[in-house]
Amino acid sequence: MLHPALFVLLRTASDVSETCLCLHNVTAEVQTQVLDLSTRELCHRGEMRDNVSGAAWRLEVAPYHVLWLR
Repeated sequence: MLHPALFVLLRTASDVSETCLCLHNVTAEVQTQVLDLSTRELCHRGEMRDNVSGAAWRLEVAPYHVLWLR
């Protein structure tokens, strides 16, 4: 489930060769989002997880900050 304070969209190249997950914090507070990308087709390399812990990604998005993840 995505945090309601984050505007999230998935951009895809016109030739479908690349994708970019865009997270926009639209609040004045830091927002934390856990991303389990194993259930989405966001990466052509397969499942995206932390190599050390094996856990899903945990991101902190600063106030009014934007992250573009490829």
